[in-house]
Amino acid sequence: MGIPHIQLPPSGMAGEYRIVARKADSGEERVLADWFSNLITDIGLNSIVNNGWKNWCHVGTGTNTPIEADSSLQTPVASTSAKSNSVVSNAGAPSYYSQASIDYTFPVGAGTYTEVGVSNKAHTDGTQLMFSRARIVDGSGNPTSITVLADEFLVVTYRIRIYPPLTDVSGTISIGSDVYNYTIRAANVASTSAWAETFRSGGTGFAFNLGGYLWLSGSSSGLVSITGNLSGGGLGNTQANDFTNIAYVPDSYQVLGTVLVAFSAFNSAGFIRRLYWRKLGTGHGWGQYQLQFFPDVPKNVNIQLTFTLGMGWSRYVAP
Repeated sequence: MGIPHIQLPPSGMAGEYRIVARKADSGEERVLADWFSNLITDIGLNSIVNNGWKNWCHVGTGTNTPIEADSSLQTPVASTSAKSNSVVSNAGAPSYYSQASIDYTFPVGAGTYTEVGVSNKAHTDGTQLMFSRARIVDGSGNPTSITVLADEFLVVTYRIRIYPPLTDVSGTISIGSDVYNYTIRAANVASTSAWAETFRSGGTGFAFNLGGYLWLSGSSSGLVSITGNLSGGGLGNTQANDFTNIAYVPDSYQVLGTVLVAFSAFNSAGFIRRLYWRKLGTGHGWGQYQLQFFPDVPKNVNIQLTFTLGMGWSRYVAP
């Protein structure tokens, strides 16, 4: 019998751009293109596991419609890694998306552009990973061009949203010769700390034990609401050395890890009713999840549990 597997429901991602021209002398701004949607590329979905996947912003003069297989802008002209105003926020109500916004400022100079994107490196680096690409459009959604004057900065704002799963997911897992049902539910979905920190600044790649980012806790309590904080009934926690990353498989859009609940862990109640996953410490949060077993899983110093855990992502599709 293989190692039991638990798959957390995937979160969805979507992004938007806004572009302004800012006078170098007065700071006065004029909007060149208000918020418009991007396409997160296949490379972008894969690059989530890497650090710095939106360190650079690019503009160009291409006119092709972006497609998922794009690896660069069609005709890149300029890039910048000058980032500022990294801000996270949350919608505070359904769909409870958390959002990370950042500004990219290009040097003063005239230019006319039709496309925009973000990636991990400058457009002149052939190894760049193009996370997002978009045709610049007008207020009606029609492709257009924008023009920056010789005394203006071009300032591009990119905001990326992560949408937590809002419905429960059920499954079963075999532990020894016994079968247990479980329900998985997102938690703390109105918290930017829980759901958006990984998307700040240039973007931090997510992996289960990368720097001990993931914390697994056991509880004798039941599930809370999707907006609830996970507390009470604690049986302890396990982290870092108790998670082993499984190599990322391109185009799988998920990270996998093997989790060890040691003989010495989670024993105070004699059973495990709930598990929950959250970030460790103050940074790099990307989701909180809770799982309740039916019935409770026995746990004492004579029992050690091992299972694989999967956390995935996708392009967001509005319901």
